[in-house]
Amino acid sequence: TGGCGTPLVGRPERMRRLVAVSARLGHRGLPYFAATHIASEDPAGYYYVEKTDEWTQQPRISRPPYLRPTCPNSLFAAYMARGIGRLIDEYGITGVYFDNCAPFLCSNTRHGCGYVDERGTVQPTLPLLGFRRLFMMVRAEFVKRGKEPFILTHAGLYPGSISFTDVELQGEGTYGSDHTEMFTLGEWRTRWLGPSQFGVQLTYLSNFGYGLGPNVNKAEQEVIGTPRLLAMSLLHGTQVWSEYVDRTLLFKTWAVLDELDEPDVSFLPYWQWPTVNQALNPQAVYATAYSGKDRLLLVLSNLSATPREVAIPFAEIQTRNRAVTRVADHLHHLPVGLDGGTLKCTVEAKNFRLLSFSK
Repeated sequence: TGGCGTPLVGRPERMRRLVAVSARLGHRGLPYFAATHIASEDPAGYYYVEKTDEWTQQPRISRPPYLRPTCPNSLFAAYMARGIGRLIDEYGITGVYFDNCAPFLCSNTRHGCGYVDERGTVQPTLPLLGFRRLFMMVRAEFVKRGKEPFILTHAGLYPGSISFTDVELQGEGTYGSDHTEMFTLGEWRTRWLGPSQFGVQLTYLSNFGYGLGPNVNKAEQEVIGTPRLLAMSLLHGTQVWSEYVDRTLLFKTWAVLDELDEPDVSFLPYWQWPTVNQALNPQAVYATAYSGKDRLLLVLSNLSATPREVAIPFAEIQTRNRAVTRVADHLHHLPVGLDGGTLKCTVEAKNFRLLSFSK
């Protein structure tokens, strides 16, 4: 898409190639849109934002010159939805990405925002229902064509909108490289729990190297911070966005998680597994399991600043999956063993182990 959010396509052949290549790779190629602005080169944005103010979010907030501020309470929402429908028909897109979904106060009465107070002054309102209608209309464009919708939003996790979206990308603005200290376990569990805590799949967007001053080496922060981020995210079933991280480690972790590529995987978080965690938690070590039919993945996260020696009765693992009989470390390839019916391994400080159990 042109600029930062328009349903118009400037290079049709390139768009078709991107959709085709994404499909060949097994990926979703998601056109980029924004819920609160439209690309400056879109003629509709020029007319309805600059000339008539019918779509304009007021008071206008500062935007780069290639954007025009819009409010989803206006017919801007219908324009975007209809345009996405054309992209489905002409290019076969399988989903969309909406950035900038955080609502801003708007006092533009031309499209239904704002109200007049007792002194005759127009006061702003928050267009939450406008966002809801926007995503409802976008979803309808897929449904009425017999397509399965996929709507990924960024900064759009609030009641109403999530009725019509599928994945929420959150985390931008949480600066730092040590997620074992940036969040308590309770806070992470409340905000970032993976399996449908809020009805949509949450995905965490890290910001390694940002917000820490001009002299920070971003690549260094990614290498230091990614193991600590995964130590938290894997405990809670949280997806991690593959940007601003150590991708090598993230992709290797995904490859191990793909060992459970089956429809019915049970999630056993540390707070529901007291028989294992009661002995580990005083050392700041936590255990979460993902169990399939014949396989089980065990996450051991050490949130302390000291390496920990971990010992777990293997019988406790087998109570969660009676099919498994052996264990291996397919991620780090570090020693792990079963000694006298006890699983034993070392977990480095502020790091994790991802262990694979099989028949």
